[in-house]
Amino acid sequence: MPVLYQVPKFVSLAHSEVGDGAVSFQFDASDGKRYRVDFDKGCVPLTLAALIAEAGRLIESGHDIAEKMQPIRTKEIGTRVDTFGNLYLVMTLESGATIPFNLQASDFGKLAKQLAALSEPPKPGTAH
Repeated sequence: MPVLYQVPKFVSLAHSEVGDGAVSFQFDASDGKRYRVDFDKGCVPLTLAALIAEAGRLIESGHDIAEKMQPIRTKEIGTRVDTFGNLYLVMTLESGATIPFNLQASDFGKLAKQLAALSEPPKPGTAH
């Protein structure tokens, strides 16, 4: 089993960049130091999804973190089909960054029904 190294808690993102097939982040940590973390391009999508999923769990757990988190706001949403026929739901964020979600064809039908149901906005704190 590999050795697990623990870094201090990251408290803010200081910088991010792409280069040499990786995404690099610089974080300011609770120990007052700045750390750089490099993610190979292959693990970026699942890392992003895990961060979003875990942030959702924090919110659902009732921690006061929800009001301290900066929401991810979309500027635009659309679909795309790549050269291999893969279907994507693509969200463009306020920053201009895009996040492609690879979906199955049946997911688009389910999503359309859920979006149609939102014509009657749900009560705060409920999920569709």
